[in-house]
Amino acid sequence: MIGEKLEQLLTAKGIKAGTLARETGIPKSTVYSIIKRNNKNVAYSVMEKISEFLGVPVEYFYDSDPVSEAPATIDFDAFTYAAHKYSGDLRPEDKDTIIKMMQTLAAANKGDDKHGKAD
Repeated sequence: MIGEKLEQLLTAKGIKAGTLARETGIPKSTVYSIIKRNNKNVAYSVMEKISEFLGVPVEYFYDSDPVSEAPATIDFDAFTYAAHKYSGDLRPEDKDTIIKMMQTLAAANKGDDKHGKAD
């Protein structure tokens, strides 16, 4: 159910329930209640905020697949967190510039790997 999947995903990403509450603006009591009640009676708007922050589709929480099939290997490093948190404050042209920079750096790094220049 929702609470079980949420708890597993938080653990996999190394995120505390309090952090989720603070970063999404959802009351801490609500987050803890979702985890403890483990049911499907959670407002969809709340689950949208949680899903957006955790980088999974809302449907992940409503899917009837067992928790063992959860995407526990999702990487949520500081870079990914920053990109998610601040991207809403950027203009579309700024986002395009950042994407192009990332593509250029990734291509350069691949080139370094092919020529033995990588660490």
